[in-house]
Amino acid sequence: MFKKTLDLLITFILIILLFARVPVFISERLIDTLWPIGHIICFSFWGWLLISFSSYINKSTSKRQLVILLLITLIIGGGIELLQPFFSRTGQLGDLYHDLFGAFFAYLFFGNFNKNNMFLIASRFLYITLFFYLTFPAMQVIKDEYELHMDFPTIAKFDNPSELTRWKADLPLLMVNSNELSETRVADRTLMKVTFAAEMDSRAVLRFFAGDWQGYKQIKFSFFNPNQDPLKVRLIITDKIYNKSKPDPNDRFGKWLMIDSGWNEHKVALAEIKNSPKEREIDLGNIAGVDFYMYHLKEPIILYINKIELISRLD
Repeated sequence: MFKKTLDLLITFILIILLFARVPVFISERLIDTLWPIGHIICFSFWGWLLISFSSYINKSTSKRQLVILLLITLIIGGGIELLQPFFSRTGQLGDLYHDLFGAFFAYLFFGNFNKNNMFLIASRFLYITLFFYLTFPAMQVIKDEYELHMDFPTIAKFDNPSELTRWKADLPLLMVNSNELSETRVADRTLMKVTFAAEMDSRAVLRFFAGDWQGYKQIKFSFFNPNQDPLKVRLIITDKIYNKSKPDPNDRFGKWLMIDSGWNEHKVALAEIKNSPKEREIDLGNIAGVDFYMYHLKEPIILYINKIELISRLD
């Protein structure tokens, strides 16, 4: 009785998680990478329940078990994807693939097989290999989420390729060593190469970082401009209150940065950022975006970002 009650409780919790909104303290990037794993776990568990507690399925041949599990998974998984838009979620066909992958786990490890079947052993090994392949991106993100908090008050640096996943840009972002640049005054320093597209506006925006900037005085940006002419870059900083779906320049911080040829440092007082909006103060405890924009470019422009960090004093 206790086991069945526990199984029902776990089932109820898993259903809630498939439809409920995840708390905001979990990174959106982490939610996106863990979501497929959640589907796999749910349908692995439910597939095991069907095999364990349905005498008909339990006594069926392995082939019949597979057909039943896949059909039930398609019906339930498809129903969940159809219902999710009514719960502020988006139905995705890819989730159904993960549902089937989860059900296949229950089939391979709890179905009616000859346990010494070499084909079964090979299939299980292949399944586990694929599972680790699917979960590897999530493990990288979990590691990077930990590191970005450990690196604080450094907001952005580029010691590891996974740090590029914190950014979004119109064109691919790359990591390069300062030794590869024409000016090597600073050696053994890794930078992010940003290419701004020849468009009306082009961006490179930092979206995943430690956003509690309270207690600090300034934010410092380090750049390398490989161009002969200065670059005019728009810096935009927003907090979680800012409505990105209805952008209002008066409700965020914006400043033009003139980045000269070669190495540059720019510092901005956090008090200036805080008091930038006309009708409110930016919440320095919940900063959500650090954006770099260039406008009306006739050809692609390259800029290297070295580091972004908070400092506790005013220079």
